[in-house]
Amino acid sequence: MTEEGDERANILLPNNEPLFRTPISFSRSKPRSGTGVNSPREQTNKITAWIDGSVVYGSDMNRANWLRTFRNGKLKVSSGNLLPFNTVNGQQSGAVDPNAPHMAGDNRGKVFVAGDERANEQPTLMALHTLFVREHNRICDNFVRLGYTNDENNYQLARKIVAAHIQAITFEEFLPALGIELDYYEGCNQNLNPNTLHEFASAGFRIGHTMVNPALRLVDNNNRTTGTISLVQGFFNTDFVKNRGIDQILMGMSRDRQQEIDLLVINDLRNFLFASQPGSPGTDLVSINIQRGRDHGLADYNTVRKTFTGSRVNTWSDITKNRTVQDKLRQLYPSVNDIDLWVGALAEDKLSWASVGITHYAILWTQFTILRDGDRFYFENDPLFDEDWHDYFFETTLGDLIRFNTGLSNIGWDVFLYLSTTTLERMICLPTKKPKTEPSTTSILKQ
Repeated sequence: MTEEGDERANILLPNNEPLFRTPISFSRSKPRSGTGVNSPREQTNKITAWIDGSVVYGSDMNRANWLRTFRNGKLKVSSGNLLPFNTVNGQQSGAVDPNAPHMAGDNRGKVFVAGDERANEQPTLMALHTLFVREHNRICDNFVRLGYTNDENNYQLARKIVAAHIQAITFEEFLPALGIELDYYEGCNQNLNPNTLHEFASAGFRIGHTMVNPALRLVDNNNRTTGTISLVQGFFNTDFVKNRGIDQILMGMSRDRQQEIDLLVINDLRNFLFASQPGSPGTDLVSINIQRGRDHGLADYNTVRKTFTGSRVNTWSDITKNRTVQDKLRQLYPSVNDIDLWVGALAEDKLSWASVGITHYAILWTQFTILRDGDRFYFENDPLFDEDWHDYFFETTLGDLIRFNTGLSNIGWDVFLYLSTTTLERMICLPTKKPKTEPSTTSILKQ
């Protein structure tokens, strides 16, 4: 995530634009000091590149400290065991704290505060952020029950455990769900540069924008749908989570199918993203993605494909067998060598074993490999954790963490896997899988 500057590069509209009346607002990312004049322009990541739990704890000391209670290692929460608000007492009833960390959307008033400033963008993000704060505090409560009350020790150790869970979920559940399988882990390789690749941040990982549904289904513990939340209504709206909690949002996410990873993006993100009020024009995420790639100087699709896969395309049919998509690309770009990376990679036919095409696969495989293998504190390499802890992290799924920290007992073991209603009806009578017993914390608490 880069910081936007004051330099504008607003996106001009075609003559037949049906909704927007003025150019789409776009601010270029701030250039890194010393670049962009006599050297290529570079940008600075505002958050850590590591999968280190900073999404929960923040990427700077000010945010991390604001989120802490400084008692028994625990993090702040508000009523209902939810994220704290940006107020002096962390409750929605309190006065806004001028020293609270910046959150996207905080110009609208009182919002939740989390480790990542984008947590309030929509309710499912709020729910996941809340889940990991609860897990941190659950771990700290276990420490206290064992008689360990040192705030700093408890905080740091709980943070390490939560970060390890996030790593395991990423590599053992999320990536395999996309069909992306990394090589067997052989230890830390300190010769790797684990920075975030431009191709990943500005194109490859933006596959998520095509996976979003226009409505968030609310489902209770008995698999009954109790309502829906329009994505447009949910933008920066904390009321849904505050009033209904996170259980039914998390269950709903586990029960719904994602949209296909393709060139189609829902209207909520194309026309109404972050609108000032539901139904009024907002911004167009697709246009923003393409413009951000150009802002960051991404090479064209064919060049990036050659770099990451070793092969180029020569014809439109080399990208996809879908003739409709071929015709659209041909109308928009002079040749196969002029396609924007984000567009070209999404247009590719999917690999038979994955949810993405060859270029996206190669970018994601490369980025996550260097993030894992270049991290000396990746949980399998971290001297704090022994083999029992490794097994625990491998065998404890995101579904398990949800059961630990909510009232949901019937959520699936693999929440990344879509299950039909018939399958769910059969599973509802099955005994719940028990995760591996948490290893003794005594040894790491004494370190």
